Parts: sequence; structure tokens; C-alpha cells
Amino acid sequence: MKAEKLYQCEFCGKGGFNRKKMRHHEENCPLNPSSKSCQTCAYLFQELFKVNPAHTMLTSASDIFGRRPMCKAGIIISTIEKSRCKLDLRTGCEYWLRKLGEGETDIYDAHLHNKQNPQRPTLQECQ
Repeated sequence: MKAEKLYQCEFCGKGGFNRKKMRHHEENCPLNPSSKSCQTCAYLFQELFKVNPAHTMLTSASDIFGRRPMCKAGIIISTIEKSRCKLDLRTGCEYWLRKLGEGETDIYDAHLHNKQNPQRPTLQECQ
């Protein structure tokens, strides 16, 4: 029996036997914070949208809703076509802001510093 070494991405868990391909994947993985992708951005949130009943096989009398990813920075990352969500997630975004991890606290006090641009004072500091 021959033993193969499996390489695994430390961000998403994807595995493969080719070291070069897995290194390339890990560098460009959307869950790698250095790729500055939508999946790791603090601006990402989900919005509900109403699904047109004509585009479903359900015969429910109540309204049907779906979820679509949205960007608080105003970048269009999803569109709705015939009640289906089309994704256009980005990497290398100039508006990317690191999402805080579980149990992690922000290094800036919201009342004293501008979180988005720490060098620029907030309104409270100017008064």
C-alpha cells in the first residue's frame, strides 16, 4: 500500500495531494484574510428579499423570502434575477475591513476614535 500526503488549507479546510496547487489555493483562498475578500469583511451582511411565487414550485399563500449578501460600503456583490440571487463576491477590495473574531475586542473605543480611519478624529474629539 502507498501512503499519500494530503495538504490542507488552514483557512477553509480544502484538501489536495498536489502541494503546489494547494499552496496557490491557500494564498488565494476567500477565507484567507490577506485576500481581502467579502467572506472575511466586516461590511458583509445578509438582506431578505421577497421571492416571486411564480418562480417557485411552492403553493404557499404566505410570502416567501430569500437571503442575499450585501455590502455596507455600497459595493454591489449580488443581484436578483427571476427570484434567484446571483453572486459577484470580490477579493482585493479597497473597502475591506477585518471582521473581529469571536471574543475579540476592538482596539479603538467607539467614543474616542474613528474605527475606519484612526488618524482622523471623530466629532466627539473635535468638540
